[in-house]
Amino acid sequence: MFSMLTFKMKPFCAYVEADLADKIHPHMPQQTMTLSRVETQNHFYGLTKPSSHDGMMRLFI
Repeated sequence: MFSMLTFKMKPFCAYVEADLADKIHPHMPQQTMTLSRVETQNHFYGLTKPSSHDGMMRLFI
């Protein structure tokens, strides 16, 4: 998709992507694209393990 963009749009997309990575990515710990397979599995296992807190219920949307 990136290769089909015009020359003027390529830097714009690169700047937007860099800005998202710098400003928004630190606030989204659930992002898993840069994790290894084992790290991703451990992350999802941690999300689905039973909670030890009484009265706490997990809601998956």
